[in-house]
Amino acid sequence: MLRDMDIPHACFFIRSAEMEVPDEFKEATGSVAEYRLSLLKKKIRTQNKYPVYDYSSPEQLGETLMNKIIAMIETEYPADTVNAADVLKGRHEFALKRRSDTLCEISETRRNFDKWIEDGNQLLLLKGPSGSGTSTGLAYSVVDLRRTYPNNKIIYYDFEIADPGQDPVDAFLGFLSLEQCRLSKDEWSMIAVDNSSQLDASEVERIMEWIDSLPSNIHVAFAAASTSPLITILQYRYACKYHLSRPHSTDATGVYQ
Repeated sequence: MLRDMDIPHACFFIRSAEMEVPDEFKEATGSVAEYRLSLLKKKIRTQNKYPVYDYSSPEQLGETLMNKIIAMIETEYPADTVNAADVLKGRHEFALKRRSDTLCEISETRRNFDKWIEDGNQLLLLKGPSGSGTSTGLAYSVVDLRRTYPNNKIIYYDFEIADPGQDPVDAFLGFLSLEQCRLSKDEWSMIAVDNSSQLDASEVERIMEWIDSLPSNIHVAFAAASTSPLITILQYRYACKYHLSRPHSTDATGVYQ
């Protein structure tokens, strides 16, 4: 892949440094193998042809890989034009269903979504370290909000399963332009955006332009890592009153700020 081979849909997966690995599977400290591996990872991260994804657990690797395979199949074998929009929306709904099934205690996070909606604030940021449950908290809340407010349109979008060959913001805005995603001009509506950490600063600038163009009855909730450009920029730009922090723990309920 790094020798100018043109491989459609190719991508790299790199294990996060904090992931625990038995010593027998590691290169010896100070060895030539360790040095060469560090050079290879640097070369992979600095190339611009193929996307690179970090993972902190086998489960996260499997989920990301599954989403990429689904996207590849749908790109290579697209549905006819009549059903293409349904297929696209179905991919995000499939991701929503898998992520919303949880045994974690996130009822406090869910209640804070109600408070956010009742107060009429437009933005909510759900943030935390990788693996702390931001995606799960968002997905669970979306599914339950749909049951609680059946007459209001609540849309879910996941940047992780967007086509890697397409500009992420273009893909997002194109998704929202689908007939199935049309929002009411009268009732409040909600757009839940998952895995927003994948956006860089320039892409966040375009997201802000989109936010500024929204009518006041449309609420937007983002789930992303605390240190991501999206969280950093949106908190500064909009001084968001509502942001939920999830500690790095599977049984944490989250802290409402």
